[in-house]
Amino acid sequence: MKKVLTICAVVVTMTSIVTASTMNYGNVNFTGANWQNGNWSDIWDLTQGDITLSYTMNMTGLQAQPVKHNIQFGLRQSGHGNIDPASGAHLTSNCRDLTDEISINDNDHHTIQASGTWADDELDYNVDSSGNVVSAFGTYNTFGFNFDRGEVDQYQAQQWDMKNGATYNTGGIYDIELVFHAINATSGTVYASINDYSQGIYDSTPDFSLAPDYYPAGRSISGDLTTLQVFYGSGSFLSGETAQVTDLTITQVPEPATLCLLGLGGLLLRRRKNA
Repeated sequence: MKKVLTICAVVVTMTSIVTASTMNYGNVNFTGANWQNGNWSDIWDLTQGDITLSYTMNMTGLQAQPVKHNIQFGLRQSGHGNIDPASGAHLTSNCRDLTDEISINDNDHHTIQASGTWADDELDYNVDSSGNVVSAFGTYNTFGFNFDRGEVDQYQAQQWDMKNGATYNTGGIYDIELVFHAINATSGTVYASINDYSQGIYDSTPDFSLAPDYYPAGRSISGDLTTLQVFYGSGSFLSGETAQVTDLTITQVPEPATLCLLGLGGLLLRRRKNA
């Protein structure tokens, strides 16, 4: 038994550098048609290692309207639908208000949804910075959810870690990353970052000049996490509106235990061939 454990440790050390599995799904264009959706057939098992889904979203072709447009990208259980699926999780992006170029409300909005309903929002975030699933934070005091395409007022620009070109003056273009982690085969967590900024939650008496009380903050996920597929969906577009997603990429790095089993399998196969 000691010999096996020693071999296992060596295999993990030697193979961990070259074990990531990456697939690029290219670009997705959204037009004025409502309820565009689709998915890719590849099956991803989250229990085999954390998964990162990344892409760049160009929202400059979207304008604010009474009914919010929704663009969703994420992972959901195989066989489930591509609009508000009740498994896995996705990031929903929409344009809220462009009526005043110097306004705290002039922003694009990004939030993780994971319960199968369009009403999911910041109130439902329930994973702390250590990856623990806790009671929902239940507040709209947030960081990293709202982004301004243009300038912002002096007050907002002086809040904690605001950055020209990243949190404001974005031009409507966002580099997005979702990181999924399995706790077991049916439950896990997901965090989002936009323009290299993690999302955070303040408590009920926030000091916006300081870092959020929960940073990063994420969502718990559920479903069959061994049969996940990449999907997208959109809705509530007006005629002529457009949005583009480019460089949609998924990457998975196997857990050390999985690497060990793979490495041991290779060693045993080599020993059999040499016998």
